[in-house]
Amino acid sequence: MHHALPIGIVLRRSLRMLGIEPFYAGFIAGMEDVLAEHEGSVWLQVAPSMEKELECYERWAASGQIAGVVLGDLVEEDQRVESLHDLGAPTVMLGERDWSAGPRCGRRLHRGG
Repeated sequence: MHHALPIGIVLRRSLRMLGIEPFYAGFIAGMEDVLAEHEGSVWLQVAPSMEKELECYERWAASGQIAGVVLGDLVEEDQRVESLHDLGAPTVMLGERDWSAGPRCGRRLHRGG
């Protein structure tokens, strides 16, 4: 049986906050439901800082053990977007973004040329 590579998500917050935050609990459960139908799963990492979050993405990209990343909690001038692009990590951005303002918060990422 072939198992799909997992989808990674890093949440920058305390473990205590994660337990009382219903959005991500429901979101991750929904991801698991859909991915399980395709022998996939979610890798969840909680990071205490932006530095640790970026290190996690670097580790995942270097290992080749993830299919892609879900990026949440977008902010203006989000350095994670460029970092994930540079790492070649397929990325889905979670949340709304005003694309008419240009790539201030992020940009559409794709693999290949």
